[in-house]
Formats: sequence, structure tokens, C-alpha cells
Amino acid sequence: DAAEALKTAVAKGGIDDLAHVELLIGINFYNAGRTKEARAWLERARAEGAADAASDWLKHLDDDARARASETTQTG
Repeated sequence: DAAEALKTAVAKGGIDDLAHVELLIGINFYNAGRTKEARAWLERARAEGAADAASDWLKHLDDDARARASETTQTG
């Protein structure tokens, strides 16, 4: 998948804009429902220089998790 291909590119090195590639990996993992991996890559992106975009996505993950927890509480 796309995230795995991007991870391979990161491992090979030589990427000029590593923060944005890490951001894309995080977004791809989020869209695939792999939120734990998404969070890890978004945190890396935030540390590497894509702070604003990565922070927005991390907030989105948190909001999404709270919404799911609320739904579970209401239906459970």
C-alpha cells in the first residue's frame, strides 16, 4: 500500500522534505483505520517540521477517538 511504499522511501533516505512524507504516511494509516501507526507517524512529522499540519491531524485523531468512545458509551 501507499504507506508501506513511503516507509520504504524514508528508510532509503535522501528525501528532501521528510516531514511532509511522514505526514502523508500518517494520513494514509489513518485512512486505513490504523490509528496507532498514524499517531506515531504524525508525531514524527510534527517533530520534523510539519508541526501545524501534523498537530491538526493529531487533534482530528483525538476528536475521532472521543466520538467513538462516546458512541460506545451511549450504545453499550
